[in-house]
This record gives sequence, C-alpha cells and structure tokens, in this order.
Amino acid sequence: AWGRDDLEQRVALVTEALRIKKEEAEAATLAKSRFLSAASHDLRQPTHALGLFVARLGQLHLDDQSRQLVGHIDASVQAMQNLLDGLLDLSRLESGAVAVHRGPVNIAQVFETLRSTLEPVALAKGLRLRVRTSAHWAQTDSVLFQRIVMNLVHNAIRYTQTGTVLLSCRPADAG
Repeated sequence: AWGRDDLEQRVALVTEALRIKKEEAEAATLAKSRFLSAASHDLRQPTHALGLFVARLGQLHLDDQSRQLVGHIDASVQAMQNLLDGLLDLSRLESGAVAVHRGPVNIAQVFETLRSTLEPVALAKGLRLRVRTSAHWAQTDSVLFQRIVMNLVHNAIRYTQTGTVLLSCRPADAG
C-alpha cells in the first residue's frame, strides 16, 4: 500500500508538471500567432502603399531601362505581399480563425491563373514559365491551394538562375 501511494503521488506530480508545460506551450503558440497576425497586418499597410507607388511609377513615361527596373520593383513588392499574406494566413490557421472550405477544384483553372500572374515575373528574370495544363480536379480549399502553389512557383522562379520553371501535376498512387 505504501509503494502504491508513493507511485500514485509521483504520477500525480508528473501529471501536474506535464499539464503546466502543456499550458505554457499553448500560451506560447497563442502569443506567436498573435505576433504573426499583428506583424503581418502592420507590414501589409506600407507594403500596399509601396505597391500603389510602384503602380503609379509604371504609368509614367519612362525609358526602357527605367521601365524594366520598375517591373523588377513591382515583382518584388508582389512577392513581399504574397509572403505577408502567407504569414497572415498561417497565423489565422493556427488560431482557428480560417475555416477550410473543401470542394472540387479545377487544376487547369488554377494553373491558368498562376500562368497569367507569374509569367511576367519569370520573363522579367529571363526565365521561361512552362505550364502543362491538366484535366485533373482536386478536393481541397481553392484559395489555400492556389496560394500554396503560387508560393511554390514563385520560389522556383526566385531561385532559378537560368532556363525554365515547369508547373504540372499528375495523379499519384490512389489518385
């Protein structure tokens, strides 16, 4: 009986310590999510203003070299806005503020949107963006799926020095 009481007391102490550690971890995660949300929100405003200024610059009569520079600046601003959107989405997902809306997604439509958005970025860098159309559909959240693939292709463009970036899909295993 003495050994059992001692063991139960140890288990209770360890359980309490684990509960405290779990609460601390949850508080840290919540604080991180709040920070990410606040930081990305606060950074969005000047980034949006920067995008407006760059768009205005693009409307001016510029020589070819200046126009090319404005195009590179615009691509960088867009990339920064996408990163901030990703941070905000991540913090919202972690906090449970974003609901995932699963449904059928036409891969061809997503790919065409990505082509029209990212092809100028690739061309400005001297790369070719090649997109293989697909007749496949996916069961996923269309907005989150598009953002994920956009980030992947944008990173591929950013880190590819010469040549081609290929976007394609095919079913694997059970589809």
